[in-house]
This record gives sequence, structure tokens and C-alpha cells, in this order.
Amino acid sequence: MDRRDYAAALELGRREFQLNMSEVNYRQLRSIANKLKQWVTIRPQLLGLLRKSADTSVFISICLDEGMIDEALAALQDHQRPCFVDQRLAVAKAAEAVRPESAIEIYLGEASTHISHRHRDAYRQACEYLKLARKLYQKSGRQSEWTRQLRSLRARHKTLKAFLQELQKLE
Repeated sequence: MDRRDYAAALELGRREFQLNMSEVNYRQLRSIANKLKQWVTIRPQLLGLLRKSADTSVFISICLDEGMIDEALAALQDHQRPCFVDQRLAVAKAAEAVRPESAIEIYLGEASTHISHRHRDAYRQACEYLKLARKLYQKSGRQSEWTRQLRSLRARHKTLKAFLQELQKLE
């Protein structure tokens, strides 16, 4: 393809992206724009469109793809636009190395949600999230905070015998 064909493809891709903001369209535009050495100019424009979009999930996925962890965390915390569990967990996973406190917060939030479902399978899943939080507490030298968190969970949910049994297995 020569330069004119890429330029036409870029323009067509931009229009398509404005109609259908998706990860596929974003990546396609990135590929074409890189070939034309225009990505540095186009990227901020596309991200601006995504920030204004009602579809938080696409924005978060692209932020993760671009390594923009802080942007993904900020979008996740925007309570006006809810996200799916898988998306929150993907953000937490990406944040573990650079923002462990944010990842811990997400994992604890997911654990709390599962505990509120009040059945053993949900308690088991809650404990899986608690394991992830524990690992991050330990990795960052905050074992005492983890111990306080466990104490708090036991006190708050002292009437949930099945949860306490699952929590016991965690230790």
C-alpha cells in the first residue's frame, strides 16, 4: 500500500471509530496511524472521544492495552458509569505492581459483594479475592494491615458461620 492508501484508510478508520468505538477499531487506527507516523497526534484525540463516551468498558480496556493504569483506575471509580466484574478484576490485576493499594481496594470490594450474597459458594469466591488482597498486603510489607482486615471481617460477619469457616481455610 502506498501512503495515499494509508491516508484514506486512516480517514475511513476515524469515521468508523466515531460511529463504533471499539477496541478493534482503536487497534486498527493505531496500526494505520503508526505506519503514517501520525499516532502521536491521533492517539489523544481518540482517547478524548473515549473519555466522553458512555461506554466505560471500551475506554478501560484500551487504557489497559496502552498501559494507562491510573486512567483505568480513575474510570473504574467513576460511579456514574458502572463496570463489569471482569473489567474491575482486569484493572486490579494490572494495578497490582504499580498501584497495589488500588488493587487491594478492588479485591476487598469484590469480596464484600460476594459476602453479601450469603451462600457458601459466594463465600468461597470472596475468599479467593481475599487471598489476592493478602498477597498484595504481604508483598508490600503490610502484614499488620492484613491482620487488622481479617479481624474486622470476622467481627463484622460473626453471625455468618459458613463464611467464617471459609475464612478459616484462608489462613
